[in-house]
Amino acid sequence: MPRRNDSPDGPTPLLPIALLLALVFLHWRIAAAPDGFLTTGEMADPDAWTRSLRVLALYLGAAWQDPILSALSAPDGLSLHWTRPLDILILAPAWLAMRLGVDPRDAILWSGAWVSPVLHAVALLLSAWAARPLWPGIGAWITCVLLMSSWAVLGYSMPGRADHHTLLLVAALLTLGAGMRAAVDEHRGQQAWLAGIAGGFGIWVSPEAMLTVAPLLAGLGLAWLIAWDGKRLALQGARVALGLALMLALAIATERPIAEWGLAEPDKVSVQHLAIAGAAAACFLLAAPLGRLVPWARVPAGLLLAGAAGFALLRLWPDLLRGSLGGADAGAVALLLPNVQEMQPVRFGTREQIGDALWVMGTVPFAVLTLLLGLEFAGWARSGRWRAALIVALALVAGTAASLMARRFALDLAPPAAIGAAGLLILLGRLLMGAARLIICAVFAAMLFGLPFVAPLLTTSEAVSARGCPVPALARFLSAAPPAPPGSVMLSDSLNIGPELAWRTPFRQVAAPYHRGGAALLDLSAVFAATDDAEAMRVLARRQVRLVLLCRDTPPLGSPWPEESLRRRLLAGERPDGWTELPLPSEVSSSYLLFILN
Repeated sequence: MPRRNDSPDGPTPLLPIALLLALVFLHWRIAAAPDGFLTTGEMADPDAWTRSLRVLALYLGAAWQDPILSALSAPDGLSLHWTRPLDILILAPAWLAMRLGVDPRDAILWSGAWVSPVLHAVALLLSAWAARPLWPGIGAWITCVLLMSSWAVLGYSMPGRADHHTLLLVAALLTLGAGMRAAVDEHRGQQAWLAGIAGGFGIWVSPEAMLTVAPLLAGLGLAWLIAWDGKRLALQGARVALGLALMLALAIATERPIAEWGLAEPDKVSVQHLAIAGAAAACFLLAAPLGRLVPWARVPAGLLLAGAAGFALLRLWPDLLRGSLGGADAGAVALLLPNVQEMQPVRFGTREQIGDALWVMGTVPFAVLTLLLGLEFAGWARSGRWRAALIVALALVAGTAASLMARRFALDLAPPAAIGAAGLLILLGRLLMGAARLIICAVFAAMLFGLPFVAPLLTTSEAVSARGCPVPALARFLSAAPPAPPGSVMLSDSLNIGPELAWRTPFRQVAAPYHRGGAALLDLSAVFAATDDAEAMRVLARRQVRLVLLCRDTPPLGSPWPEESLRRRLLAGERPDGWTELPLPSEVSSSYLLFILN
């Protein structure tokens, strides 16, 4: 049985404390910056405002299993693909603060602002534990440093971002750490169960977690093919898949009413994810008796089992491989996704694009080099740790492929990239001698730890201008003297300010930047691009719009606004029948036009 490598070489009690203090300082600097949460009181992006609205609705009595957020995509409401785990992590401390007399809205906002930094700290400590099957000792703690300095991780974890991606990071590290232990030591069944349960929780948070779960299952399947005695590995794979199925069944029962347990939604935990777990469990259980055969004799059976499972799943759900994008409606695909930065592919043509590529996956080449060196020189083939390296390598391939297609998946790439690259300096120190060891290790250390500082130098060639549509002053005006009854519907031409306006004002919003809100996006475009006022009024009447807001700096949604579009005519001073322009205070009148429809 392979030796366990769960304890670091030598005492390091001060190291995690030092890392946590460094992380606290980092997040404090971000929060206290001129545009940080402590300075402005503003959340970092529309998702954070929408999450705050969702948690507030739950606190005020919204049904647990109701995905509709009535404040957005009015009047019908926005069906969100988000799930409840992060809501509870935000609401629980906010509820305690409310018991001490804090206003519910303030409590939810502050709890949401700090949930991601706290989860970042949890992920930091988990990363050292996750990396130990490959790097016992100080190498595991290098993983913490790489994750702390990763711009992909930090971008989702900063103060003011009430975002589920950092919770997804925690689940990924648990899944990889337990999965590698289960693969290295076939007698550790509890680690296999933990890996499956953690992976299921990750999918509960977001199906994006399949970028970690699928490589783990594939890695155990390939290990079954390669290892001389594959029966125990197949049983470990079955435990992982069954743990995954149990957690997914719990998630479906928790998130959905009984009538929707059979509903398949690619962007939210549903029956198709449970079917994947069930198919994987069946494959591993059928493969276990064949594990006594010589490896080459298992190949036909392995191909048959995997092929049959894949064929059945794709036959039932043809859009399965599209992942979360399978839930995007036509309006979002046409108007929203091309303008969302995190959904763009990684390119390498210009200086800016190279900097962006470093931001997304700068440590990947180091991880690949380290895994190759480890297989050759670290004794992994003899100790069984090659199985852990195989799982990391497959997660690295899946994360890299996904990140090349859309930048948002850089967070899913970060755990295997950090774990893989963490041992590079350790291996170089063992392989090299004399002055060469010091020089080469110093060069690689500078490249490895310096990437977070190089990427922004390449991508920020000029200062970022202030946001052209400031919301706080406008919201104070609208809340102090509402021009329409509370609950009235407002249509804004700017997608990104809709959630913040819904939080700060008493008005429901039509515009919201979400892939399930495509119908609202099409209506927004139809109104402001209209050359026929009657057509625009029909859409406005159907949406029950009472207030129309224009931000002068809003770029067009989709194609450029036509010369005779309603938006261009409004900005030029034309006022259609039934439109009354409302006076705005001087601090916002240069940015906005506000109309009430009679």
